[in-house]
Amino acid sequence: MARQSFLSVDFQHDHSFRVPRPDLSVRIGTPNACGACHAKRGDEWAARAAEDWRKGAEPRGHFAEQLHARELGGSAAAEALASLAADATAPAIARATALIELSVLPTPALIEQATPAQDPLLRLAAARSASGLEAKARVAAISGLLGDARRAVRIEAAHALADVADDSLLEPQRSARAHALEEMRAMRTAMADVPVVHVNFGDVLQAQGDAKGAEESYLTALRLADYFVPAYTSLTELYTAQQRDDDAAALLKKGLERVPDSADLHFAQGLLLGNRKETNAALRELGAAVRLAPDVAYFAYIHAVTLNEVGRTGDALAALRAARARQTDDQNLLGATAEIARDSGRFDEALAAAKRLAELFPDQPEPRALIEGIENRRAGKPAPEPEPEPAPATPE
Repeated sequence: MARQSFLSVDFQHDHSFRVPRPDLSVRIGTPNACGACHAKRGDEWAARAAEDWRKGAEPRGHFAEQLHARELGGSAAAEALASLAADATAPAIARATALIELSVLPTPALIEQATPAQDPLLRLAAARSASGLEAKARVAAISGLLGDARRAVRIEAAHALADVADDSLLEPQRSARAHALEEMRAMRTAMADVPVVHVNFGDVLQAQGDAKGAEESYLTALRLADYFVPAYTSLTELYTAQQRDDDAAALLKKGLERVPDSADLHFAQGLLLGNRKETNAALRELGAAVRLAPDVAYFAYIHAVTLNEVGRTGDALAALRAARARQTDDQNLLGATAEIARDSGRFDEALAAAKRLAELFPDQPEPRALIEGIENRRAGKPAPEPEPEPAPATPE
């Protein structure tokens, strides 16, 4: 029987056993129970053996495939995640994961559907996913969670609504939010030795405009753990917002001395140096972030755009190609490739990226307009004149 590490203390025989799906291991890389004892035979062998057991019957669909769709990107990925989030037959943890994955482009209807769910995981995910909504929609979607039976859900809802103005809430909602934030403050006191608690509370204070209180919370987290990267990045963002660039620079210097292999800190340093027009130093830091975290597409995107801005177009496209070898269908990487290649006369490369964007987002007009623009540039046609702005309405 296979052994697993429990609490990072010792290895024990693990008698748990999930329905083996080696076919999913082959397609999307998920683990399966067969591999625990038959690792040398491999997933392909296990998938063939499982197929023989099924005697030709098709395996059931699995939520892992819908979650894997997020790696592929595009409209189809959003549709797969939305379908999973709404599937009452799927495990709550899978539905909650899908909701959180959709927080970049949150759907109010899905969030509202999850708020009365019996499982608190779904309600917690609904509160977290709502943070991407506009204030009015956020209040409508999750204000009811401020009075939830679970404290974790109440606190998450208060966190998501922390920056909503008092006059945008009804009196019962203001009272419930204040109570939940007091609970969060009490939790910070009870867990005063946990750095992330102070960072989370600092984020709430910053959202409410209490910059001094937020700074104190972030500094407390760093006093507890001077290696805790989220405290450095959150405090750097606060200093940058206050135009305290020297303080941000000193903070990041300290952070990089303590955690020199942190891609997040190198990226933050690169952004800060870029804002200060120290372009060469910024590119070094952004490049370091990409090397340390090659699977983070956004780091590669910003690095490439910065290279292009200083006239290093060939290097920018090379960086984009390397990043797309790992993140084939990332929207930012494809868009940057199409635009930079177009502007440098590499029309075939530009068209290939733009057409892939159109395949990923068939219902959006922007990729089609990008393709048309590239084709016109290649044919030597002038760019279309921008449509005039509508005249302001005359008061009656």
